[in-house]
Amino acid sequence: MDINEQDYLDELWWQFRVKIESEWALKYADFGSGLDDITSPYLFSAALLEDINETRAERQFRSHQRTINQSTLDRIIKAEGLSITLHSKTREVLLEYLGYSHIWQEFKLANRARIEAKERQDYHTNQHQPWRIFIGKYGKKIAVLLLGVFVVLLFLNRQEERKNTVRMEQFKTLIRWANEIEFELSRTPPDSVYITLLDSVFTEKGSARIRKTVENLRTKPRRFSEQESYVNPLLDFVFLSEKDGIIRIQTEEEWMQVWYDTETDQRLAYPTSGRQIYYLKKEDGRWKIDSYAKVD
Repeated sequence: MDINEQDYLDELWWQFRVKIESEWALKYADFGSGLDDITSPYLFSAALLEDINETRAERQFRSHQRTINQSTLDRIIKAEGLSITLHSKTREVLLEYLGYSHIWQEFKLANRARIEAKERQDYHTNQHQPWRIFIGKYGKKIAVLLLGVFVVLLFLNRQEERKNTVRMEQFKTLIRWANEIEFELSRTPPDSVYITLLDSVFTEKGSARIRKTVENLRTKPRRFSEQESYVNPLLDFVFLSEKDGIIRIQTEEEWMQVWYDTETDQRLAYPTSGRQIYYLKKEDGRWKIDSYAKVD
């Protein structure tokens, strides 16, 4: 049975971890409940490094004065394993801490039988559960691929959300501006500059266009001619649908118009509120109001 270098490093890590866990209650209880629950990683790695150096010195290894730095030890703990790129000097320090000589070949000879037994056990297990072979071989690649797909989808979703937010603000501005134009036209002469702005918010042939309505009103006598105030806040704004080039938006609006009777000087207020549905359509590359209707 083939045993590669990483198999031996995994065995070294496992023995290193077992030693730490077996001494946890005595030496490292202040840093959490175990290696999987370290509350102060930096202080723990400092305490572990001190114990490693003291243990090697007590056993009087010839190389006990050589050590590893704390940042290296901290990276090993966080990685929860030893990689093939592990420096040979670091490996020798860990071997001596576990009671072996610093010679890597001796560790291999001492643990070959144990690793082969583990490999045989894993092999027989995988024979009965083929999915374990697949996961063992491709699990990390699949996990990285799925993570990448998730990140891309999340990014695209965020982009779409930002796009929709900007779009909704544009529609709100369009409706507010249309209402403002309609209000101004209701109290100014027919040749007002606001008439020229109709084309910017209403489609040319849509029923929402009010040019002729305003002009017709101006040709008739109007008893209530002075207007004092106007309020048209959008109390609610809901996107309903987009189909066949038409966007439906429902609003809840509040109006307040105050007029004066020019004959009697009587002040009359008309507070109104209600819901409306706007139908938006693209014309000349811009969204405009084609029609709207009150909702009972």
